[in-house]
Amino acid sequence: MKGHAVNYQNLLLALKKEKRSLLEGALIRRGTRFFHYLKGKERGITRQPRKIAQLARRKYIDVLITVITNYLATPLSEVHQFKFPAHKEIITSLPTAYHSLPDSYFYQTSLITWLQRPVPSPRHQDSLLYPTKAGFLVRSKEEVLISNTLTDNNIPHKYELLYRVDGFTARPDFTIKNPYTGKTTLWEHHGAFHVEKYGENAHKKIVSYTKSGLILNDTLIITYTDDIKTPNRLQEIIDTMILKV
Repeated sequence: MKGHAVNYQNLLLALKKEKRSLLEGALIRRGTRFFHYLKGKERGITRQPRKIAQLARRKYIDVLITVITNYLATPLSEVHQFKFPAHKEIITSLPTAYHSLPDSYFYQTSLITWLQRPVPSPRHQDSLLYPTKAGFLVRSKEEVLISNTLTDNNIPHKYELLYRVDGFTARPDFTIKNPYTGKTTLWEHHGAFHVEKYGENAHKKIVSYTKSGLILNDTLIITYTDDIKTPNRLQEIIDTMILKV
């Protein structure tokens, strides 16, 4: 619980900071027209998608803040019973004006900046042989499957992005952003774990990741060949470990 609590406390602070940067007020819809409601006044914003998106994101953040605050206030003995809402459940809980908006309107506002940030060239580029839907090359067909499934779920991710914490440096297979909360998750896939030397090195890396503060099955995902043999298993990992609040 301690590690999870720290993660959620940090997320709560980040969400509150993001909210302060967004347009104040609420969104009203009448037919196909949208209005910005603030301090008793309404202004038409149908042709201003940026403002609509900011109001949508603000409303979404309000729900996230409430959910996380309730989670942090839950007694330790009852934490296992706490249920975080799925993204679609959050949307349906909002006023109807928000229901038909594009999913991207609820994304974290700084996500575009993260996506536009250049990625240093991976090592051993001659072994990058397999193209992905995301537009980059990876080293194995199993990594293609993971990347393509992330893309199919509209989950932003980068390949072999440098991770550095307290002297520990690594290049995880995938660095992933939850598009709604902004939470970062690292995904390491060990397709050759059965090979003795590879398995030993992989185990050492997993230990180093956890010592750096990452939490297994939360901010750190470890998979093996058997985990991705069926699309259902991959989707389950994405739903329960990446897309959750």
